Amino acid sequence: MFKKLFQKSFSQGTLSSAALFSFLLLGCAGDDKLQSRTEQCQADFKESKKLMLGEDYFDAREALHGLLANCTGTGFMEEGQFLLAESYFLGEEWIEAYSEYNIFINHYPSSPQAPFATYKKGLSAWSHDYVPGRDETYTNDAVKAFDEFVKVFPEHIKKDSAVFYLNQLSERLADREMATAILYLKMREPQATAIYLQQFIKNFPDSERYGEALALLVESYTRLDQFEQADTYLSEMDSKLKGQPLANRINGLREELKEKRENHMVLIEEERADKLKKMEERR
Repeated sequence: MFKKLFQKSFSQGTLSSAALFSFLLLGCAGDDKLQSRTEQCQADFKESKKLMLGEDYFDAREALHGLLANCTGTGFMEEGQFLLAESYFLGEEWIEAYSEYNIFINHYPSSPQAPFATYKKGLSAWSHDYVPGRDETYTNDAVKAFDEFVKVFPEHIKKDSAVFYLNQLSERLADREMATAILYLKMREPQATAIYLQQFIKNFPDSERYGEALALLVESYTRLDQFEQADTYLSEMDSKLKGQPLANRINGLREELKEKRENHMVLIEEERADKLKKMEERR
């Protein structure tokens, strides 16, 4: 670039000797400055990797923050961003690791490291402290990340691990829904319980607590005197839980349903007889 400008200016006679000398000097200085910055960034990058290998993650991330702030255009930004995310992950600072992996994926979606970054983004969210009944934000974030990973990178070596974590996360969410349903049952709100449990069996058909949900649905509809619905879920229990420990509850639930239905019919007959008696008295 500098050579072409020099040739054009020289042919047109527009540059004095002094101006020409100054122009060339500035060009060389610019080249030297860029080369010097690249060399410095290369040195900073090597130092960051050295600190990472020595498990000095705090100093490594400090160096990497400086590199990312000062080394745009030098070829170290992509790997520097990935190393920054790794420094937080290896230091078990899960919130920051999740954020930095997310930045990497957004900035470098075509990077060879993008699949692994997506996987470790999910793992960062999964590793965050989990307390049942508390904020489920990180559980939901982990589900999204692992689900994206499995769909976008189905042949990746980490696919089976991602599916394993997805199953665990599904159980977390299932436990939350089950806890809510049981709470409503304890509050003697069988209608609300049934609504939650219907969503449960729809959303978590492979849950370890699926049989428990069916049993509670039978119990809820029995309390509501909705015997046909109770029969439906009792039949489903009978067909899907054969040989499982929870299958022992089926006979007990069936007896409860039968007794409640008989008592309900007796009550209906008594109410009908009472109405007839009052009608006779009015005549």
